[in-house]
Amino acid sequence: MTPARRLVARTLSTEVRLWACLMRWLFGRHEGRSAQAHPYGRSLRPLLIVLLALVIVEGGLVEGVLALLAPRTPWPWLVLVLHVYALVWIAGLMASLRTRPHLLNSGELRLRDSVFTEIVVPLAAITGARATRRQTAARSGFLLDSAGAAATLAYGEATVTVMLDPDYPIDVDGTSVAGLKCLHITVDDTGRFLQAIATPPPQPAPGAGLV
Repeated sequence: MTPARRLVARTLSTEVRLWACLMRWLFGRHEGRSAQAHPYGRSLRPLLIVLLALVIVEGGLVEGVLALLAPRTPWPWLVLVLHVYALVWIAGLMASLRTRPHLLNSGELRLRDSVFTEIVVPLAAITGARATRRQTAARSGFLLDSAGAAATLAYGEATVTVMLDPDYPIDVDGTSVAGLKCLHITVDDTGRFLQAIATPPPQPAPGAGLV
């Protein structure tokens, strides 16, 4: 796949995830209610709420001015569409922090970055975890260090460091990444997450669920 096609595919995938998060949030059917869920976006929610309010106020003012100055042009409608789309995106990001938490299931740790990156770490690759405090940007994205031995996926502050066996590759949006020794992530409830890592869910027995 060419870089341009990969970008288009990633953009479409992100858009689909955004709308799916909104629908799941509205209907209350999502993974955030699972016992295996570990939220991570608490520090970002107040900022998104303020941003949502600002877009609503700014949109109302701009729409009012355009309605007075250019009432018979397409500009008021165009600006309205852009503002509605911006509101959908902000609301979708807020919804994703509820509906796409980190998940610790039998066999894997699934780490989310809102509607963007998703990382799958086999439990066999995890050698330990500890509390940490590493300040990052408001959202780091998946960020490899210069040596390629550590990575960050954090919101505001990384609160947990997950130690990894570098011989086990992890999956980052469908791409295998090998050689990582640790992964710095954000988790709202650090103590609960560390306890869950120390006592992961049992793996299903071979043939379980087969008829």
